[in-house]
Amino acid sequence: VGELLSAPEPPSAILACSDELAFGAMHAPYDAGLDVGVEVSIVGFDDLPLARHMHPPLTALRPPRRAAGEHAAGLLIDFIEQRPRAAQSAMLPGRLIVRRSTGPAPR
Repeated sequence: VGELLSAPEPPSAILACSDELAFGAMHAPYDAGLDVGVEVSIVGFDDLPLARHMHPPLTALRPPRRAAGEHAAGLLIDFIEQRPRAAQSAMLPGRLIVRRSTGPAPR
């Protein structure tokens, strides 16, 4: 993340594939003298309970855990009962929990 932020044209936002990675990524902007949520936005994925207690609180995409579990259980039952299914993808809508680690893109 530090290398990205020191690039000639640094990103205005970082989307991490987990809250844990976002927590770690939040250190690099501070080390570079940047204000998270003002000069660079950071978003995690999971919305772990710790996300709201970070400094600043982490914006995160909250996955639909119940719907994902129900879908996975249905696939498992079909597999156990030997009802073959063609390969498929499932789109399960998450919810963006906006906190102070994000803001408008700087100009």
